[in-house]
Amino acid sequence: MSPEALKILFELNGWKLTQPIVKEEVGIFKADFYPDGFVVAEGKHGKIYASGETKIIFKEREYSSVSDLMLEDFLAFGQFKDWEFIEEKEWVISKKGEWLSSFSTLLQLPKASKFRC
Repeated sequence: MSPEALKILFELNGWKLTQPIVKEEVGIFKADFYPDGFVVAEGKHGKIYASGETKIIFKEREYSSVSDLMLEDFLAFGQFKDWEFIEEKEWVISKKGEWLSSFSTLLQLPKASKFRC
């Protein structure tokens, strides 16, 4: 999705997108592309951040982060469909440090008002 469209989608759901990773003019939303704890969006009282562990198998090698994979094979992004995710990070919604919910895809992006964030 374009970075502009990603921003609009978040705004329509009551969130302010921070600094999404952009690769080849595509706004990346998959949590595994972000460092643990990275805040991707904020509401009035809450935030959405990456949390968890990543394990990827690519070309018969295991990687514990997307950045490790990309460092070893900078063309790997173009072969994303061949990445096998064994363990994936999630997006966590918290308010005042308290866990409220988690989700993995843009289709699951909740409205900030649902959690009074």
